[in-house]
Amino acid sequence: MLERKSQLWAWAATALMMAVVLWGACPASAATYNGTVGKPLAIDARMVPFVKMVPTAGYYWDWFADGRSATFTTNPIAEHTWYSAFSGNVRVGVLDTDSQLDWGLISVNITGPKNLITVTLKSGGDLHVYGAQGRHTGASSQAGVLERQIPDSSFAVLDADGGSQVATFPLYMAGTYQARVVGTSGGPFELVVCGTKDGKAVVTRTVTGDICPGEVMTLDLTADCPAGALGVTCGNPAYCPGIAVEPAEINLVVQPGSVYTVPIAIQETFGRAPLKAVHLACGDIVHSVNTIPGGDVCFTPNDFDMTDGRQTVVAVIPVPQAFTGLGKGKITVECAGGTQQTIDITIRTPGSNPPHCVGIPPVTGIVGEPATFDASGCYDRDGRVTAYFWEWGDGTADFYSGPVITHTWAAPFTGQVRLVIFDDSDQCADMYVDVTITDP
Repeated sequence: MLERKSQLWAWAATALMMAVVLWGACPASAATYNGTVGKPLAIDARMVPFVKMVPTAGYYWDWFADGRSATFTTNPIAEHTWYSAFSGNVRVGVLDTDSQLDWGLISVNITGPKNLITVTLKSGGDLHVYGAQGRHTGASSQAGVLERQIPDSSFAVLDADGGSQVATFPLYMAGTYQARVVGTSGGPFELVVCGTKDGKAVVTRTVTGDICPGEVMTLDLTADCPAGALGVTCGNPAYCPGIAVEPAEINLVVQPGSVYTVPIAIQETFGRAPLKAVHLACGDIVHSVNTIPGGDVCFTPNDFDMTDGRQTVVAVIPVPQAFTGLGKGKITVECAGGTQQTIDITIRTPGSNPPHCVGIPPVTGIVGEPATFDASGCYDRDGRVTAYFWEWGDGTADFYSGPVITHTWAAPFTGQVRLVIFDDSDQCADMYVDVTITDP
């Protein structure tokens, strides 16, 4: 049974991808379904003029024909409830047992009040709204780019300085929405939530406060439309903690076969929310030969709560007996709210090791055509190769930052070219490559 369910969900995922690709090739819609706000509407997939496919594995329901609002059923009849007036299409697909999809549109007309939620932010940061399915409307992570993923939502910056922003969306789906303020310049802010029914405000909630740069304030909004009456309930504002860690970077000169302890001090930075379930983890400390697995680095204590002040944690780093050169990694400090900081780790043995040239096979080519030289096998145990210097034996030379280069000879050539590599501590190594270039 579990295997059967996993197959159906796999077919559903396949359907979603195929539906997006085939968006422009939709067959004619079936008859319009009429419904009422707040009441479930049953839709029969068999009303769509599908190509006959037997046997049928299931049905894919894309309630706003946008490739994102989707459910999957094994029954051809499915119910959905709209919580605001809606006139548009439902995209429905039928899957056969070979994961083949045929699909079409069903026209839907939902009558009743038009229920809208408007969230307005005045100063203090950037506004983000997340829908009942986690979809985002607001300022994106890219500066100056806006996202409107909630169906039929809008987002606008009301003044040139970005001090006021507003997001509006129809209440097509009941559930918990989230308004989030991310501090930018800091200072006071005002967040106003307004629910309107056919243009008339019926619910208003105002939240004020101060916010620091980088701080996040979250307000949950539970919205529905029982018996046709708009209902919006606002929770209390919640602030995510901030984390400061010291040191921000760990640099150790180590001896092979030794163990090193490093104290790490952690502090909540905004003074409004405790750090709960603080967890520290180390990724692999990567070395060209003797990588230190992240699981070998332990912390005492770990998985703790902090109410105030600083917590000193000891990181224990074992160094393999055969370790020589340089290794790099990261320690992640994260709390239950998702806030995190990272610490860069660099460990190296005393002194500097020169880079290593790895043999490049002989190269043959033709006059007038570029010959390729690949030095990707060259490496540096305690750092990285930063430059490649090539002497071509024909009176020319190239200084290059990458390991792969081409060179073209204007006349036949038989001899050697010289490669010199440099590492990030200005040490070098060289080698010679045999080359034969003949006439066409």
